[in-house]
Amino acid sequence: FLILRQPPRSTQGVSSAASDVYKRQMVYRYWKTGHQDDEAVFELFFRKHPFHGEFTVNAGLTEALDYLSRFKFEEEHINYLRTVLPYAEPEFFVYLSKLDLSKVKIHAINESKMVFPREPIMSFEGPLGIVQIIESTIINLNSYPSLICTNAVRMRIAAGRNKDMIEFGLRRAQGPTGATMGAKYACLGTFQGTANTLLGFRTQGEVQVYGTMAHSFILSYTENTDLGSLRKIKGIDVLERATHYRKELNWTNTNYSELLSYLGYASCNPENFLALVDTYDTLNSGVKNFLIV
Repeated sequence: FLILRQPPRSTQGVSSAASDVYKRQMVYRYWKTGHQDDEAVFELFFRKHPFHGEFTVNAGLTEALDYLSRFKFEEEHINYLRTVLPYAEPEFFVYLSKLDLSKVKIHAINESKMVFPREPIMSFEGPLGIVQIIESTIINLNSYPSLICTNAVRMRIAAGRNKDMIEFGLRRAQGPTGATMGAKYACLGTFQGTANTLLGFRTQGEVQVYGTMAHSFILSYTENTDLGSLRKIKGIDVLERATHYRKELNWTNTNYSELLSYLGYASCNPENFLALVDTYDTLNSGVKNFLIV
């Protein structure tokens, strides 16, 4: 069995305004007919495992509890809702302004635990109005983290325990917020770290940051690029040493400008050098140049 890391601290700070408009419209109907304080139980569950798999890793509880602990309609939220519900009485907005979770009981399965279809992951017992309003946001704060965390664990199972796995999803994620949350829950799913410095900053070192380089960095080098002061590390001429190994291994057909870019980067990052190897030819140039350096 995999031993999952504890989830890093919450990183999102979701606004109480985040929800579907029809939640407010339904709550208005409850309030209009005097049912807003009826006792209700809402249960969060899912219908099938993602990726045609056999398990799901529960995640997102940290985000959900942070959202719930701060839930409060601010004046600016109320003013906006007046434009969305122009037919509602002023007293309804007074009701909304006083809503909180003080009368709601929450039961939840811990993060990193395996969960299964139609099994309640979280349940909310309390007044119908407030549990109705938070429904959409709670689903969101559980679904995406659980999806990412489950996928990360599946990758770990495929890669094995002895491989370092780093998350690099910022450029392709669903916006900066989705990228940061995705990075966080990849790390909960046993990734060692992320390239996303925003998550590193927000977690104050709980999540380690790592990186390689961009294709643009490698392409900025030519065969005539002068390494200058980067040519030496601790008195060793790294270009001379690399040229020696290149000839000794008979790998003289590798891309020379790529080799220079690796040397320049390694000189500035001698303790944590990682190379991007697919700019020109992954096996015949990139990997070989990395091994030379």
